[in-house]
Amino acid sequence: MSVKTFTNQLLRHCALASTLIAGLFSLSAKAQQTQISGIESLKTNLYSFNSDESLHLVDGNMTNYHDMFSNEVGMDDALKMNNFGENFGIIRDGKRLAVEQRRLIANADTSFFIMWNMQRKKYRLQMQADRLNHPNLRGFLEDSYLRTSTPIDLNGVTNYDFLVNQEPGSFAQNRFRVVYVSNRRVPQPSVFQDILLFKMPNTIMVQWSVDREEEMDHYEVEFSTDGKIFTTIQSITAYNSPDQLSYSIRHANMQDGEHHYRVKGVSRAGSSMLSKTASIRLVDEKETISVYPNPVVNKTMNLQVLQLPAGKYNLTLIGNSGTVTPLAPMQLNGQSERKTIMLPAHISPGVYRLQIMGPDGKPVTKTINVL
Repeated sequence: MSVKTFTNQLLRHCALASTLIAGLFSLSAKAQQTQISGIESLKTNLYSFNSDESLHLVDGNMTNYHDMFSNEVGMDDALKMNNFGENFGIIRDGKRLAVEQRRLIANADTSFFIMWNMQRKKYRLQMQADRLNHPNLRGFLEDSYLRTSTPIDLNGVTNYDFLVNQEPGSFAQNRFRVVYVSNRRVPQPSVFQDILLFKMPNTIMVQWSVDREEEMDHYEVEFSTDGKIFTTIQSITAYNSPDQLSYSIRHANMQDGEHHYRVKGVSRAGSSMLSKTASIRLVDEKETISVYPNPVVNKTMNLQVLQLPAGKYNLTLIGNSGTVTPLAPMQLNGQSERKTIMLPAHISPGVYRLQIMGPDGKPVTKTINVL
């Protein structure tokens, strides 16, 4: 017998042994699944293409998933036997495995493949998944050489053809892995947009806006007279919406001096976030103008006037962008009175400065929020 003939026969026997071993893995897994209910699995076979494009099974491995197993390598796992030809196994904690037993996939997991003795030719990976199609779970075969990520059927068969050439990356031992990820949407953290204070008759309105409000339980409005020590004055339940929302409370507080407010958001998980601090100064004013309701609704603004000098008062609305809109003037009689001002229909929602100019030429400015 010539050396060439002996070599060819040896290779055929090695290939047959690999096929038998892969078949035993499959039979073993099927036998195990008949004894234990609820087992999920991923069987991966490596095929080589013959010259006529037919396939030849050269090696294979399997991962079984059940909560009776451990994610640590142990007695339940089967070590990988070294073939004379191509080898395709699983690597975990430095150990080469033919069969790996792991716990059920909760949110994410990774199977790391290892291959060696590869030849310069075309191959196919055939992945047969059984009952891995959990809600919100996806699986991908990652190819580090081609830098691709291919979705796999988690309850069916997925074929992936690849080529081994002279480039080291094409036959790198760690070229392939299967990654399982959860596509469950992760709530985005809430973000405070602003906090505004409005002086109203006998009260101060605290208003704040929140963007991407999710998993939020409630808000606590805190008050301080020195800006350092805050106490909670009111709690309000969160709406929990992905859209931007606005909240407001009224605080019966008309004492002179500096007043500081902030809002603490508390999530359902117990974590918290703080808004920036907004401040307002109250002084004893015998002559004053208050705007209510603030925010202004239905373009209707009420002015509460306390003993301002009689005469004509011009009103101007100034937007954040600098737009100036003259309003209808008002005539005061020098007594305490209430005036109703209708805003023009074209005024869009937002924060404005209301400038009031009296006979003395000294402007009074109020901040209003138009809804």
